[in-house]
Amino acid sequence: MSAERGTLVPLGLTDTGAVFYAVFSHLLVVGQTGSGKGSVIWAFVMGVERMLVGSGQAGWVRFYGIDPKRAELAGVRYGFERVAFDPEEQLDVLNDLVRVMRERQCLGMRSFKPSRELPWIVLVIDEFNSFEVSADLRWKREVRAALSALLSQGRSAGIVVLAAAQQGQREAIGPYRDHFVTRIALRVGSRVETDVILGSGAVENGALPHEIPPASVSNGYRTAGVGYGLSLAQSGFVRFRAPFVSDDDIQAWDESHKSNKTANNN
Repeated sequence: MSAERGTLVPLGLTDTGAVFYAVFSHLLVVGQTGSGKGSVIWAFVMGVERMLVGSGQAGWVRFYGIDPKRAELAGVRYGFERVAFDPEEQLDVLNDLVRVMRERQCLGMRSFKPSRELPWIVLVIDEFNSFEVSADLRWKREVRAALSALLSQGRSAGIVVLAAAQQGQREAIGPYRDHFVTRIALRVGSRVETDVILGSGAVENGALPHEIPPASVSNGYRTAGVGYGLSLAQSGFVRFRAPFVSDDDIQAWDESHKSNKTANNN
């Protein structure tokens, strides 16, 4: 592995039973409805916390979310500092995190050193493509500027972005793709999308997410969460399956943060 164990987040198991790791940095996951994006999102969120516990940094992370469909993060009450649903709220969260990033940059650290007072920040963005469909050109321009700043400079200030999308649209993903250290394609609609997500030549090198069958009763939902990942923690394109994360699992995780959220608000 080219990354240190303390910076790796487990996301699932490969076909050989080995662990597939994401580097603790910006992550992109794309997949059609029912492909298992939620499992990857929550595997990363929960995995980050476990990783930090193992490295002596328990509790040194704050989660923020953007969820235009009010779906994946709608039920979260305690585990995230803030979840934005409406466009202006989304822009406000992005701008707030850019401000935090600028403040941290002024501290003069050559590399980010987390602490209880200066925790990691993870921004989870669901429906990443929605930023490109808005008819509000001012809003779109400001969102692009904030995203570009966070993706190009955020990691060195302790800010990590996880972006999830349903389609590998070149106009939405292309400008930002290379900033994502880990990229994952679950079931997608075409080999063109595969190359947009994972990079030119991905198909020729064995990445075939566009050939993954839809998860259904007939196949026992075995293909839900199956995808191909590109990570600095492994060489080449790796086929793996993310674990199933149920609504009950998410609720239990959220409730486990209730005391911390209450203490922080007092």
